[in-house]
Amino acid sequence: MLRLNWLVGVVTICVMATGCQNMNNTEKGAVVGGASGAGIGAIVGKQLGSTGAGAAIGGVAGTLFGGAVGKAQDNAEETEMYREHAAQQEATRKFEKNAMNNHDVIKFAQSNVSDEFIIGEIKRRGGRFDMSTEGMLFLHENGVSEHVLTVMQERARY
Repeated sequence: MLRLNWLVGVVTICVMATGCQNMNNTEKGAVVGGASGAGIGAIVGKQLGSTGAGAAIGGVAGTLFGGAVGKAQDNAEETEMYREHAAQQEATRKFEKNAMNNHDVIKFAQSNVSDEFIIGEIKRRGGRFDMSTEGMLFLHENGVSEHVLTVMQERARY
């Protein structure tokens, strides 16, 4: 019995130390649950006169329980990942919807809106600007000041 407990302990430590690194939570739970269940089952089985049967029953039960707990953790992580992804997509859509573009800046400049106001809008709403050489020349030719162009360069997202 002492050898069996020692063997189960050594195997459990080896598996946990080397084999679990690339496993998902379901697999880790099944391995840890199975090894723990086998060890506990062997101890209980020894008390009842059947160490092997206790280890086998405990191992199966531990594997099933550990796998189920691990699967629940995997599902929770996957759900959280989808939520984060959806939130990021929504933030991107919102930014793109509200972001200023070259046309918006030209309209403000041609309407004699102050540079400070235009810059404030760029900072508040963000911007998706064409800051290529042609784009900047077109902006400047249409009344956008160099000061506003500089802020647009700093805030540009393509």
